Amino acid sequence: MKFTMSDNSVFKNRKYFILGGGRTGASVARAAMAGGASVTMWEDNETALDALKEQGFHTEPYETALQSDFAGVILSPGIPHTHPICATANRLNIPITGDIELFYRLYRNQPDVKFIAITGTNGKSTVTALIAHLLSYAGVKAYAGGNIGKAVFLLPEPHPEAVNAYVLEISSYQADLLHDFAPDAAVFLNLTPDHLERHGDMENYFLAKAKIFRRLRDRNGIGVIVNGDSYSDRLLKNLQNEKAETVEITEAEPKEHHAALKAAVKTNPFLTGSHNFTNASAAFYCALAFVKDPDILLEGVKNFVGLPHRNEFVRNVSGVSYFNDSKATNAVSAEKALSAHQKIHWLAGGEAKSDGIDSFTKETLKNVTQAYVYGKAADRFYESLQKLNIPVTRLPDLGAAFESAKTRASAQKAGVVLLSPACASFDAFKDYEHRGDYFKELVKNIQIKQ
Repeated sequence: MKFTMSDNSVFKNRKYFILGGGRTGASVARAAMAGGASVTMWEDNETALDALKEQGFHTEPYETALQSDFAGVILSPGIPHTHPICATANRLNIPITGDIELFYRLYRNQPDVKFIAITGTNGKSTVTALIAHLLSYAGVKAYAGGNIGKAVFLLPEPHPEAVNAYVLEISSYQADLLHDFAPDAAVFLNLTPDHLERHGDMENYFLAKAKIFRRLRDRNGIGVIVNGDSYSDRLLKNLQNEKAETVEITEAEPKEHHAALKAAVKTNPFLTGSHNFTNASAAFYCALAFVKDPDILLEGVKNFVGLPHRNEFVRNVSGVSYFNDSKATNAVSAEKALSAHQKIHWLAGGEAKSDGIDSFTKETLKNVTQAYVYGKAADRFYESLQKLNIPVTRLPDLGAAFESAKTRASAQKAGVVLLSPACASFDAFKDYEHRGDYFKELVKNIQIKQ
């Protein structure tokens, strides 16, 4: 990254300490050094630390390296503010921030660069990808990044002769590290219990998410709110009190283009389920703030190809369709996929969130023919489903659950085998992508009987 069009003062002749050496930390380090900064890195994990050393980064423990002349401590999103480095940085009056904040500061003064931020508990990745797709379809240079999987410093530099939009999925962890960030548009989708081990309670979780809206007026930005709970209502009122421009997405008051958008979504097999109409509405009305031709955006909705691991169709074998929804790491997210299919052989399990699937009712699971629970959550999920009189089988791991579901569904020559775990993956996989790829490999290896 050359920063030929950016504000080099963000990095030039400055010192940064970066804690966390994964793709986020390493990408910030390379960008900062390319911009003229001096960088020191550290990793608490010895294997990751060795990898940083092999890549040639300067590494030193923060206890000895960190001095008051550092311009900032940059944390990878997964590192909590309870880490001892934060107390040291605060004592030395060193700002604590993250990659998205620095990326914003680098390009915020360029008139043809737009920042679009998407947050919420569920649906963020789909909406982020769809907004980027719609803008690209309309001729904008749009780049999706952030929590969606691509660190911002791995995204292309702004094109000098075009409007550039950085469409950023922002988690509560990433929002915690924002300070000056002021987007041109911010989207709030929903809020359900998640990451409470990090934030403590729903109020703190909401306040972290809401940080992306607090400077919306600085760039005359627009807030797009899916109004479905008390948190979205509260955020909407706050923005209206601040006289920020807002678009409220609500089923009760359909907006202009509502019918045409519904028709466009209906033609797209990658946007099945009522939740995806809500996602498409948020993306469409956000994109409409930058592209004034609704027809081209509607065409874009029709040809959007969904994301991996989000209710992703994998294969149909002998009348049975296999769907990978590994991204469903909590009950609310899994509920969306469970409502989008019929005759479901449901694979659920892993490392459960605090409320597990306690929110599920008989109605929630009306499309489930048979459940297959596995992993650390197996006993807990088994008991929950038995109470609801849902047919359920308990298996040791995902592989065994898959084999059982495949056998029963294949015997019926109909239905859906759906991986929608309602759990984190860390009991057996490094992340939800690893889990989803494993499932897809199992599906790929099914032998068709002649």
